[in-house]
Amino acid sequence: MKKIFLNDNAFKIYSVLAAILLWVFVVYNQNPESSKYIGGISVGYTNADALEREGLVILRGNEPTVDIRVKGRRGEGGKK
Repeated sequence: MKKIFLNDNAFKIYSVLAAILLWVFVVYNQNPESSKYIGGISVGYTNADALEREGLVILRGNEPTVDIRVKGRRGEGGKK
């Protein structure tokens, strides 16, 4: 048994296994918050003719876009 722990390669393997186990613990038990940035989402207009009947104007020109950032806990997505 002592020979297993005296080998340098065995320590490397044990270190990698310990790191994977710690990572799994943090991801699944601690449930960290993550965020994602999504940019350049094009915006479309609905009922533009109703706005024009009311005397309102939509300025045309460049295609309107929005940028959003979505934040949340990893473990909360899609669970009911």
